[in-house]
Amino acid sequence: HLLADGGEDAYVQPIVVEFDSRARLDAFTVALQQVVDRHDILRTAIVWEGLREPVQVVWRQAVLLVDEVGLDPRSTDLAADLVALGGMTMDLGQAPLIDVHIAAVPGSDRWLGMVRMHHMVQDHTAVEVLLAEVRAFVSGNVEDLAEPLPFRDFVAQARAGLDVDVRGDGAGVVRAGLGFSPEWDSRIREVARRLQTSPATVMHVVWARVLAVVSGREDVVFGTVLFGRMNAGAGADRVAGPFMNMLPVRALVGRSGVLAAVSAMRGRLAGLLE
Repeated sequence: HLLADGGEDAYVQPIVVEFDSRARLDAFTVALQQVVDRHDILRTAIVWEGLREPVQVVWRQAVLLVDEVGLDPRSTDLAADLVALGGMTMDLGQAPLIDVHIAAVPGSDRWLGMVRMHHMVQDHTAVEVLLAEVRAFVSGNVEDLAEPLPFRDFVAQARAGLDVDVRGDGAGVVRAGLGFSPEWDSRIREVARRLQTSPATVMHVVWARVLAVVSGREDVVFGTVLFGRMNAGAGADRVAGPFMNMLPVRALVGRSGVLAAVSAMRGRLAGLLE
């Protein structure tokens, strides 16, 4: 965020939702405010200037900003236009780190709503938690919602005071997805069963060897996403907030057989999770 220096922040994550009426859009934004009211992490701002270290400040009340903009009826991609109008910059000192930009779809009764959320306050599972709670409020099933669990409990458990050095602002990241065929999926899982480990561990070894080939190096380092909810205690699956972290995995490729490589990787990943 700081490296972006007021420009596009790679950690601002927009989601565009289409509604069949303005009334349904308004119901959505009202429900989203109610979800924000329930969770401490969603009412969080981050402050650091003049302080010894950055701190998370939870506001007692944080009003969701809803900004209406106009779209060009000649556009061929209204969703992309809405994202561009909203921008990819957010003030981390202003809670909630969620806002909504809305626009009427020209020539129809439909509306678009772009929900911007900063990665400081949510990960993928948290988005699912948020949308599920919005659905409960909109449908009138609020009584089915469990008591919200505070994110501060996880902060107290996980905080280690580690210094992190990063390079680049993330703006140049390019994402691509490649799905496995059912045959390859079955083969990976069968190998994992034979080696008494997880498919994820096997894939880490595979990826290390791919990197070794394309880089011409035997000593490779890459990032692994750690899912903090696994060690966050009971109810972590319904706590809003960011539980994911990227940590480095180092592998020496070509100095051992596959069995030894898998065993070593399993040990490294267990250490990182701890």
